[in-house]
Amino acid sequence: MRLLLHAGEYRAYGRLRDASSRAAFVERFWASRDPDPATPENEFQRRFEQRVREASERFAEPGREGWQTDRGRAWVLLGPPDETRDQVGGPENRRREIWWYHQRPGGGGALELVFERDRRGRMRLRQAPSFSEDEGLSKDTAAALLERQRLREELRKRWSMLTPVELDEMVRLFEIPPAPLNSPFPPPVAPSRLPHPRSSPRAPAGQRRLPELRRDEVYFFRASDGSVLALLSFETRLAQESDGHGLWGAAWLLPRDALRPLAVVPLEPLPLPDGRFVFGGRLYTRPGRYRLRLAFGDRERGEVLVRSRSLSVPDLDGQGLQASSIVPAERFGRADGEADPFAVGSERVVPRPSATFAPGEPLRLYLQIYGAAVDPVTGRPSVDVRFSFDHRRGSRLRRHGPPLVFRGATGTSLGLALPVGNWPPGDYIVRVRVYDRLSGRSVHREGGFTLRPDGS
Repeated sequence: MRLLLHAGEYRAYGRLRDASSRAAFVERFWASRDPDPATPENEFQRRFEQRVREASERFAEPGREGWQTDRGRAWVLLGPPDETRDQVGGPENRRREIWWYHQRPGGGGALELVFERDRRGRMRLRQAPSFSEDEGLSKDTAAALLERQRLREELRKRWSMLTPVELDEMVRLFEIPPAPLNSPFPPPVAPSRLPHPRSSPRAPAGQRRLPELRRDEVYFFRASDGSVLALLSFETRLAQESDGHGLWGAAWLLPRDALRPLAVVPLEPLPLPDGRFVFGGRLYTRPGRYRLRLAFGDRERGEVLVRSRSLSVPDLDGQGLQASSIVPAERFGRADGEADPFAVGSERVVPRPSATFAPGEPLRLYLQIYGAAVDPVTGRPSVDVRFSFDHRRGSRLRRHGPPLVFRGATGTSLGLALPVGNWPPGDYIVRVRVYDRLSGRSVHREGGFTLRPDGS
């Protein structure tokens, strides 16, 4: 079904939590596409499923089912071509397969699709020789397929720093999902112009520019399988008159000395009442040193910002006591489900990457504790958690107030909401010491935050 879902339907399906709701969604999905509800059979569904079977038999590639390939998608959405021919050409003497449709879906002239074998042996859709720029904005299915290649070429010119694999993933984020024949849902509109990420174009008078990323942060937690859960987030602020519609974010995790990304993660925006947006997403990885590339953009305006940084993932699966990162948080509580981009286990932790708080609001800090010894009688751990705060004054640090200590904690997570209305503004360092009463071991973590009179 993913070949037919438009973006709104895809998100709606992803929000469903139980099997009965998803089954009802599927039933409504096919019913809305039934060309003749009076008949017992859904002709559209039968034709679609038959084409999927045919594509799977004809076009399977290593690691991909036939309907997932470019030729398979064209076969499913457009049907068998009226004519095909093979040729070998180009400087690398690559095989090409050309498909001809005598008439475009929805009317119009003939359509030509050109597939070329890449270095991995896959047949990839290329821009058709007969395809013009004016045709690229039409809404029929064939033009939507060709729009994918047009976007790729535009991105390749403007994003020269992206590797081919990253380029494919970026295209996937912008791609117009091809609308099925007889579909009542039009495909979403893709940007017609994607500026270079290092120099966004000047916005017309009265229109907003894409704001800068205020700060990006990564927080680390131990996953149940022993890997590391990295909670990715960045923060931005929009003009108050903007609703943030069209904003998107994504992150690529790459090895230090390799070009192929290990993971590509969408970052979902969460609007906050004061005009800020926090973007969040999760990935699971192993300890080590990586490169992280963040992208932030506006689909309606076509503006894009890219930021790269090194990333060192700690080992939280070692023997004995361990602790997660200290997270300056907007809020924390129970997670809505595993699909929540801010879910950490059964809890929801929305970070505040800027780590900036107003004195009138509580300072919220969150962390988790792992590997504490368990009392054989009670079956529970017992740890002391000590928070101390240092206030930076110029180049010097001075301890602010007495430490805050929680004694005999038995849970694995700790959320702190501390009133700081009488604290002086400035930069602070928070130091946390976790002491295991049963094993005598301790672990230390350190973080920082800022208090501003206006919270900006």
